[in-house]
Amino acid sequence: MPIMMNSIMKLLCTISQERKMKAAVKHSGKGALVTGAVAFVGGLVGGPPGLAVGGAVGGLLGAWMTSGQFKPVPQILMELPPR
Repeated sequence: MPIMMNSIMKLLCTISQERKMKAAVKHSGKGALVTGAVAFVGGLVGGPPGLAVGGAVGGLLGAWMTSGQFKPVPQILMELPPR
């Protein structure tokens, strides 16, 4: 029996509303913004090597800033009850 795409989308929308998955998107965006900004400044200051260093430092800074504030979507889905 094929699963209808509308049914899957409705299920995912219900799950995302129930588990408040918008927080994951919001915090991921904040981390990405920090990473991009530090990489940009690194590129301006140091050229291509500065871009690489800025991206690495920005990624670490973004990960540190958002750690413990949200759960990734796959983890939220895995913690759902069987029903």
